[in-house]
Amino acid sequence: KSKKRDQCKNNQVYPLSEIQYCPCNKYNAQPVGNWSDCILPEGGRVEGQLGMKVQGDIKECGQGYRYQAMVCYDQDNRLVETSRCNSHGYIEEACIIPCPSDCKLSEWSNWSRCSKSCGSGVKVRSKWLREKPYNGGRPCPKLDHVNQVYEVVPCLSDCGQYVWVAEPWSVWKVSNVDLKENCGEGVQTRKVRCMQNTIDGPSDPVEDYLCDPEEMPLGARDSQLPCPEDCVLSDWGVWSRCSLGKLCPNTTVTEPCSLNSNCYHYSYNITDWSTCQLSERAVCGSGIKTRMLDCVRSDGKSVDLKFCEELGLDRKWQMNTSCVVECPVNCQLSDWSPWSECTQTCGLAGSQCR
Repeated sequence: KSKKRDQCKNNQVYPLSEIQYCPCNKYNAQPVGNWSDCILPEGGRVEGQLGMKVQGDIKECGQGYRYQAMVCYDQDNRLVETSRCNSHGYIEEACIIPCPSDCKLSEWSNWSRCSKSCGSGVKVRSKWLREKPYNGGRPCPKLDHVNQVYEVVPCLSDCGQYVWVAEPWSVWKVSNVDLKENCGEGVQTRKVRCMQNTIDGPSDPVEDYLCDPEEMPLGARDSQLPCPEDCVLSDWGVWSRCSLGKLCPNTTVTEPCSLNSNCYHYSYNITDWSTCQLSERAVCGSGIKTRMLDCVRSDGKSVDLKFCEELGLDRKWQMNTSCVVECPVNCQLSDWSPWSECTQTCGLAGSQCR
């Protein structure tokens, strides 16, 4: 009967249900295991995204992400679903796979002078190391102890292009300074320079090594300066006219032939092959190597080619041939395979690989 009374129907006074608040379960997310490898994004190429496009739209280096598994514990330290911790089951962190950088060399230097001033020699040019390769970039060619690589090619120098030129002798100078009088043993000197020979005669001085040292004129000579008490004669005057007229001279002159003194044998000498010469900016690939002929006297001296050519000596050698400088090849890998199945059907001890 009391239920039908109006005051009993007042829920504010007589509530029909009540609510009691209870504490929520507390959950704690914890990382577990090691970080994964750095994984690069797949799919379409994004403009401005870091990385190197190697094949198709697959990047081999640049910015990616690595992952670490997360587990969720309740307040009693029991494993529960990771969704209780508002987690996807892993944490994500940006990472970088360094891009490879190739070996970098300078441009070629200018060619050096020909190493010989007469006959065949070599000339050299070089490149120097600007930057070493790193992160698996293409290696450098073989460098020397100062990090340079050289190209050596044969060259031919005209034997008459450089000549010795001697200036006039100086006045006599007494070499014995202890003597009171300016007489006795003396010396004369003069400057001897190597000069470039042109159609109009010697012109500009050059380095002495370009001239033949065996043909260098003397730069000094000794003599005896007469003292006041010495008898001194003038040079001979010109001959007087012959009272009987002139006899006809012999029309031929002979002298004994002495090998390597005034008589010589001549032969060709072939140089070694040059290094492989590539096109201007190439560092590997197909090229040409060359060699040259020298005319050599029997005493070992290089002379002008005309001495051998006048004898009609046989020139049977090939002077050019093709060559190849091997190119380093980048390592090439396939695309990633699909991920494998997890090695465990439950728990955190499993792993996947690809």
